[in-house]
Amino acid sequence: MQPTGNSLAKAVIIKEDDKYSIVIVLSVEHVDLAVLSELFGHGVELATEPEMGKLFPDCAIGAVPPIGDDRIHILVTVVFD
Repeated sequence: MQPTGNSLAKAVIIKEDDKYSIVIVLSVEHVDLAVLSELFGHGVELATEPEMGKLFPDCAIGAVPPIGDDRIHILVTVVFD
């Protein structure tokens, strides 16, 4: 039996000023930057591939490790509709 997108998650790196966070969402969902900006009280944006390459030099460009380390702040967000 193959898992569905509703049972898998993905890690997305966002940038808040000069720090980075990991946001975990269902694999079929998108990160809503407007909602995150409202929740945090300031602007956020997706990290670029070059930024992610500097954060995770031991990973392929665009790949995100599922667990953070001391290079980034871990942020797990769960939203239920």
